[in-house]
Amino acid sequence: MLRILRSAFMYLACLFLVAGGALAGGPAEEARREIEELMTAQDAAWNRGDLEGFCASYTEDTVFIAPSGLRRGRSEVLARYRERYPDRAAQGDLSIEVLEFATLGADAATVVGRWTLTFPDQPDKETATGLTLLVFVRDAAGEWKILRDASM
Repeated sequence: MLRILRSAFMYLACLFLVAGGALAGGPAEEARREIEELMTAQDAAWNRGDLEGFCASYTEDTVFIAPSGLRRGRSEVLARYRERYPDRAAQGDLSIEVLEFATLGADAATVVGRWTLTFPDQPDKETATGLTLLVFVRDAAGEWKILRDASM
């Protein structure tokens, strides 16, 4: 009886390992790759001073939360960035490091990241950094967009 239980346990353990491996290389990894590509494109838009391009990754009904308050909708998020970063010098260079990634089904995912703004042309200006929690959804066209952004 013990031998049967041990064999059943080993079979189940192997089944979970195989299933976990299949999931790790499947849709979740594809979603992560696509979202990280989107975030890289956002960084590039920011770093060339293209705030509209940067905000194109947000849904029309996005919600943005920051210490300065709450903004609803892509146009409000863009307005906030334009107020806070009125010119290229104020923007600095952006990079976002993904600290955690999780899928919430086939069409939703979250990213916990660390954003960093450096100012290479302004040696006296300190680097700014903080954390962000992004909720991504896949739109009707199959593209990932930011539905929620909580940046601190």
